[in-house]
Amino acid sequence: MGTKSTTTKGVTAKAVKPTPASKSVVKPAPRAAAKAKVEVITRTTKPSDTAKPARTKSAAISHETVATRAYYIGQNRLADDLPGDPQSDWLEAERQLRK
Repeated sequence: MGTKSTTTKGVTAKAVKPTPASKSVVKPAPRAAAKAKVEVITRTTKPSDTAKPARTKSAAISHETVATRAYYIGQNRLADDLPGDPQSDWLEAERQLRK
């Protein structure tokens, strides 16, 4: 390799030319690392007095509520001239109320 000797006040030093392996190489950052992470922050609010309490799945649905819903399902079914019977109206009412 190309080395050159120099003498300064009785001290011999060798100058070394940089080789491709000794050069510092700056690599660009990967694209995924360059993107900033975004955190989703959710705020909790106090329930207002007008808000309805959340209905749990274990809450019992009253017979009267199901009967009322089944009545309106049956009325809509008859108005649209669709096939069905009161029993299917009742089952549909229960399904809708359990959502």
